[in-house]
Amino acid sequence: MSAGVTLHELLRDLAREATGFSDTAIAPDALARVAAALAGDAIARCFARDPAVVEAVRKAVVVGETSLFRQRDHFAFVADTVVPRLRARGATAVRAWSSGCACGEEAWSLAATLCASFSEADVDVLGTDLLADHVAAASRALCRTSSLRAPPLFPVVVERDQEDDALVAVRPDVAACARFAVHDLRDAPPVTGFDVIMCRNVLLFFAADEARRVVANLASALAPGGVLVFGPVDLQSQPPGLAAFGPPELCAFERPQPFARAPRSTPPAPAPAPARHAATSSTTDAIALHLRALACVEDGDVDQAARHLANAAHVAPAYVPGLVERALLLERRGDVAVAREHMRTAARIVDALDDDDVIVGPEPTPARFWRASIAAFADRHDRQGGDAP
Repeated sequence: MSAGVTLHELLRDLAREATGFSDTAIAPDALARVAAALAGDAIARCFARDPAVVEAVRKAVVVGETSLFRQRDHFAFVADTVVPRLRARGATAVRAWSSGCACGEEAWSLAATLCASFSEADVDVLGTDLLADHVAAASRALCRTSSLRAPPLFPVVVERDQEDDALVAVRPDVAACARFAVHDLRDAPPVTGFDVIMCRNVLLFFAADEARRVVANLASALAPGGVLVFGPVDLQSQPPGLAAFGPPELCAFERPQPFARAPRSTPPAPAPAPARHAATSSTTDAIALHLRALACVEDGDVDQAARHLANAAHVAPAYVPGLVERALLLERRGDVAVAREHMRTAARIVDALDDDDVIVGPEPTPARFWRASIAAFADRHDRQGGDAP
C-alpha cells in the first residue's frame, strides 16, 4: 500500500479506471459522497478493487441526464436521410445501437423514429449503458415525465403510469423494438452490423486515449454504409476509416460501402456549416459541468447544481448556456440582482453573434434562441418593475 495516499486520490484513480473519464469529468463532490458512505477499511477496499466500491464510484460520477428526442435534428436526419437510403438499397429491416443510453430515452426515440418507416418486427434497437441501474430502469419501458421537454418528433409514449405520475409508459410497439444491456464502451461491441449508431454527449467525459478507443469500437460495429452520429462536442477529429455524411453540424459519419464505384464527376462541395461559437477544451469542461447541474436539478439538489454552474462559469466565463442556466437558477432562489448580472454578460456575448451562429452546449443551439431567452427574462423583470439585463 502506497504511503501517504489519500482516500480521495484512490477514489479518483478508481473512477478513471472504472469509467475511462478524464479528471475534469470526475466531480470531486461525487467522490466525497462515496468516501463518506464507505466504512473504516475504505482504503483497503479501494486497493482491492472491491466490486461494491467500483459500482458506487461509477454511480457517483456517471451523468444520466437525457430526454426524449434530445437534439431533434439527429432524429430528423435519420428519418429523412438515413432511412430513405436504406430503403433505396433494398433494406427491409434496420438495426440500431444507442450507446450510452442512460435510462432509455434515446433508444426509445430512435425506435420510434425507425418504426415510422419500418414495421416493429423489422426494427431492432439495442440500448447499452455502463450502469446496471440505468439498464434496469430502461427495461421497464417507463419514461420520466421530466424528459418530455418538447413535442415528440414521432409518437413514443402513451399515458402516465397509474402508480407514479412522475412516469409515463412507452408505447408497446416502440418498447417491443428496444432491448437493453450493460456494456462498457471501451470493450468490444456486443454485436456488429448496425445500420445506425448514436453516441451523443458521451465522449466529452472520456480521457483522450479512452475516447479514441471508444470511437474505434463504435466504427467497427457499423455495417457497410452504416451511419454513426456523435454529439456536437464529442470529437476532436474525424473518426479514422469513416467518411463525413450529411451536414457538418450533425457530426455524422458513414462506413464506406465496399467496392463502391468512384463518381464520374466531382460532387459539389458541401454547404458550409453555420458559424459556431467555438468549442474549446474549457467549453467542453463547462458543458460537462452543465450536464451535471441539470442532473442535480432533476434530482432536486439545487445547491449542488448551483455549485456546478459556478464552476462552469469559472472554467469558461463566456459559456452562454451556463450563464443563462445559472441566472435562471439564481432567479428561482430569489437572488435576482446576481441573476441580472449573469444575463447581462450573456447578452453582451450573444449580441456579437448572428442569429444563425450556433452556440455549443448540451445541445447546439442558434444564437437566436439565447437572444430570445434573454429577452424573455428582461421582459419578465420589466413587468415586475426590475432593471432589464
